[in-house]
Amino acid sequence: MESFLKDFKTIAAAAATAAGTGQVNSSIIDATGYDRVAFIVHLGVVTDASLINVAIQDSADNANTNMTNVGVTANLNAATSSNTAILVEALSAQKRYVRCIVNRATQNAAISAITCLLGGTKGKPVTADTSISASNSAVATG
Repeated sequence: MESFLKDFKTIAAAAATAAGTGQVNSSIIDATGYDRVAFIVHLGVVTDASLINVAIQDSADNANTNMTNVGVTANLNAATSSNTAILVEALSAQKRYVRCIVNRATQNAAISAITCLLGGTKGKPVTADTSISASNSAVATG
């Protein structure tokens, strides 16, 4: 049985951000060698009626000013959404560098973390990024 953890490179892309409105950007991730990218936005306390938009951006170079949306977004009009998550995935990364942007409007929303998953590589097994403190897998013995 093959480990799910060996299929995807996992990267801690952003640390916690205090409750508020405005844009939060993950770090820029080098997606060389991977065909797919997904971001998990872990939410903290979210005030009801908060509007949250999550998008994936890419660029040919490692520069904030050259990032453009890849056409995949997730929108949340929050109601009892505290301590949940938003997931977005681009099935075909077009450019080398990617990041996640989170726009928080109307009401306060805290972000606990943003995690990046890179997949679709032929170079398996994939090792975890240095931003991951520990990982392990085993067959459950019931």
